[in-house]
Amino acid sequence: MAKSKVIAVANQKGGVGKSTTVFNLGAGLAAQGKRVLLLDVDPQGDLTKMLGLRQPHDLKLTLATVMKDVVDDVQRGGHPEILHHSEGFDFIPGNRALSAVEDSSISGWA
Repeated sequence: MAKSKVIAVANQKGGVGKSTTVFNLGAGLAAQGKRVLLLDVDPQGDLTKMLGLRQPHDLKLTLATVMKDVVDDVQRGGHPEILHHSEGFDFIPGNRALSAVEDSSISGWA
């Protein structure tokens, strides 16, 4: 297996183009034949909305689900949380359940 590369796009300020940058970078890399997996780590689910899932908060399987499964040592068959986009890349959606992940050390899972 070839060595994977991780690219992170982060900024605390909203509205600076993080989701747009990630979408365009992922689509560009996929167009070059690269295997791409995008993770939406924003509790607002902006990248998920941009990718066509307009109601991210209604999704049953998201990045928060995967993270909770890892903590609880739950193993699902395959990776049903990974979705495919028509631009040629895969992604794992995010939603407000990610907020519970941040607070899990204090308040537990929502």
